[in-house]
Parts: sequence; structure tokens; C-alpha cells
Amino acid sequence: MTTLKLDITNDATRQTVCSAVLSALSSDEQERVHHVMDSLVLDDHYAHVQDIVSCMNNCSLPPDVCADVCAIYDVLAHAEAHVHGCSIDQTHFHEVGNRESIASTICTAIAMHVLDPDLVVATPVQVGKGFITCAHGTLSIPAPATKVLLDQGIPVWSQHAQGERCTPTSAAIILYYVDRFVASPAELACEPM
Repeated sequence: MTTLKLDITNDATRQTVCSAVLSALSSDEQERVHHVMDSLVLDDHYAHVQDIVSCMNNCSLPPDVCADVCAIYDVLAHAEAHVHGCSIDQTHFHEVGNRESIASTICTAIAMHVLDPDLVVATPVQVGKGFITCAHGTLSIPAPATKVLLDQGIPVWSQHAQGERCTPTSAAIILYYVDRFVASPAELACEPM
């Protein structure tokens, strides 16, 4: 049984989660993932979940990867719709729809597809503290959509670092892939591989 362990007590951004999954792969597998990512042509921004679904339906990625990316963005769309009091079809993606966010999500999905873990175990999430400036103005951390996702069963690390350490995208990725959370990095270390 293959277990992927994610210690996200210091940082739970999408880049950190993606890097953690990539680091579980062999160097040859990492190279393959990077080659696939380099071959993708992505728009600068995807405003709606339907845009992402269309992109995934028209790309040459494995169907499981496309389904995972679409499912992650569906989770995000539900959170954004909840925050804005609108339907999913009316949800407009700002930062979560930019090229970097989509690329990190796709890269994580490809790496998870290659790794194919039986179980994903994670520590509580570092959300950070303070304020962020985004398309909706200045918001306290965690951002409202992140909070909606955290409230769906993602435990939060008790010590908060400065700045945004968990974004709506990373929270959706964590919610989608993590099977079980443990209380601390020490408990994570005791998990069998």
C-alpha cells in the first residue's frame, strides 16, 4: 500500500502541495510530468468553471487527470457560489482562474495520477494570518472561499504564520485528495509508507 504524506503545517499553498506530490515521484516520473506540463497550452484566465471543463475536454491529458481537475474546480465553484450567494453557473473566478492556479492544479493532478497513492494523509493546514488584497478588495485570512472549504473537514494548524498560506485553490486540492488528517507532523511521521 502506497501512502502519500503531506506536512502542510508551515505552508499549504497550491505550489507547496504540488511540490510535495512531485517530490514523492522518481526523477524520471518528475521529468515526465514537467514534459507534459510544458506541452500544455493554457489561456491566461478562465472565468467560469465551464471554461475549465471545456479546456480539460479539449486537451490530451489522461481522462482521470481531466476528471480530477474538473472536480477540484467544481469544489471551488461551489465554495465561491456559497460566498457570493449565486449559482455555480454565475460564479466568476478571479485569482483561482488564472494560468498559474490552473497549471498548479493540473500539475498536482498529473503527479497524483502517476503516483497513484492508495492513501493520502495530511497534517492540519497552515492557513496563515493577516490580510490579502485581491479582486474583491482587502480581506482577512483565510479568504471567505478558503474558509468555506476548510469548514468542510480540513483541520487548521494552531500556530498561524504571517501571510496567506492556504488559498481557495489549495484548500480545494487538499479537500479533494486527502483521505485522512493526523494531528501533527510527529503523528504523520509514524504513518506507514
